Amino acid sequence: MSRVGRAKSLAGRLLRQGRLGQALRVLLLSFATDPFDPGTRLLLSRVEAAMGPRAQYSVDSDALDGARSALAMSPDDAAMWSQLASVYLRIHAQPQARAAARRAQQLDPTNWRTNVAVVEIDALTKKVTRSTRVAMAAALRLAPMAPEVHFVAAELATARDRPRAAIGAYRRVLELDPGNVAAINNIAVIKLGQGRLGESAGTFVGQLAQDPTSKLAFANLRGVARLALTLVDLGLLAVISLAFIPFTSAAALGLSSALIAWVPLATAAIATGLILIYVLWIRSRAGVYFRRFALSIPAVDKPLVVFAALIAAVVLALIVGVFTGYATTRHIDEGGIGLLILVFLAILFVANFRRTRA
Repeated sequence: MSRVGRAKSLAGRLLRQGRLGQALRVLLLSFATDPFDPGTRLLLSRVEAAMGPRAQYSVDSDALDGARSALAMSPDDAAMWSQLASVYLRIHAQPQARAAARRAQQLDPTNWRTNVAVVEIDALTKKVTRSTRVAMAAALRLAPMAPEVHFVAAELATARDRPRAAIGAYRRVLELDPGNVAAINNIAVIKLGQGRLGESAGTFVGQLAQDPTSKLAFANLRGVARLALTLVDLGLLAVISLAFIPFTSAAALGLSSALIAWVPLATAAIATGLILIYVLWIRSRAGVYFRRFALSIPAVDKPLVVFAALIAAVVLALIVGVFTGYATTRHIDEGGIGLLILVFLAILFVANFRRTRA
């Protein structure tokens, strides 16, 4: 295992033990050695999040002051310019980060790290130009076996809206570094964007099984559950709305009362079948992780449990409607449509505060 790998392993153990200060010191030393390693950055962000914004501000300020002081003594040090670019990137000073990265590349154009720094910043800001692509090609040529190069190639493909290329690059990262958590996570995020919910859920639950404290996996699993619930909500809304038409326009449509009498049964059957088919579809793709995924939902996001309970209540009401009269069934459909619309809006409201993260 490399020096950076040992540092990440130690920092991960310290983080799980709650020894945040020690974990931070280990990661900062690793960051100084290799500021482009995605695993180090991922762990560093988790430690800083656990320590709070004040501690993070202090860390970034110290790193920025240190890089500036080193450059004052050695202004032509490409490595220090690269590190300064990384620090600027961490504090979201993107124009300064781009300028520092370009300077590092000018000083040492044959170093894959300086080329990667340029690509990473351009990919993050989605300002991809011909020079960005040239830098990426140079980095791949100079270091074809470095996982970090392929990781940034995946970020560039994502910025260019090329999900298949991004997944391919992340898989190359995993060939070179099978334990790269960030690559595994980002593949799942891309699949989630493609609507492949079961595969994404399986990945995020697998991450939680390995690290129950992972806030990133929790946040992304929320995204999977939220999207799944939204699709169920919209599907039921469409079914009930279509079924409601005969009740309000029976005469205009020329429908007989005998035909309308079957509408409640058909609505309940289609709504129940829709949910069962969707659940089985997710299960087939989540594989062995499906049960964990289902059981994790209450812990992941309690508001979603409430929304799911309301949707279940609508389905039960539809089943009850089969055994009631015309007027009651119509009220059930009206109430179901209104409740499903409210649930949909509530899910959107929650989504504004909890987003899937790469």
